[in-house]
Amino acid sequence: LQSKTAKKMAKIYEALEEVDEKGEPNPDMETVVEILTELRNDIENLKSYDRSVMWSSWAYVYMTEEKYELAMDSYEKLIAEPEVTAPLRVSALLSLAQLYMVQNDFQKGINLILQWMDEVETVTAQSWGLLGLGYFQIDNFKKSMSSMETAIVMAEEEGYKPKENWYN
Repeated sequence: LQSKTAKKMAKIYEALEEVDEKGEPNPDMETVVEILTELRNDIENLKSYDRSVMWSSWAYVYMTEEKYELAMDSYEKLIAEPEVTAPLRVSALLSLAQLYMVQNDFQKGINLILQWMDEVETVTAQSWGLLGLGYFQIDNFKKSMSSMETAIVMAEEEGYKPKENWYN
């Protein structure tokens, strides 16, 4: 990050980590939004990586506010940044896939999960389960069954009990 962006992001992270007198999380979202707005208003002076970090933070804010369309837009902008890091990109791809599934755009969600699977080193049982649910929603039962079978086998290999709905 550029030093001026890094300083602002540090303030954002501090605001997100604030706790109340009982030690419970109590993020200062007003400060977070204020600083992110400053960054967005100065977007033409930010490097691509700085923008990707900013968009990631915006997506988080919008998710906490249940503004899913805005979160999706932020993830799309993050993914489009040429200098986004691989971990930030793949995290955004999976989050975006989940959001599309929640919004009932199952084909877009499936496409993003498949893209995510191509870009990560380790594909999890959870992601196979999500993919299987997506295929089920678009009535592709053969691919749904195959994905769920993979999810079940992987969950057992990963040492936990598969989710009940995977068997359905």
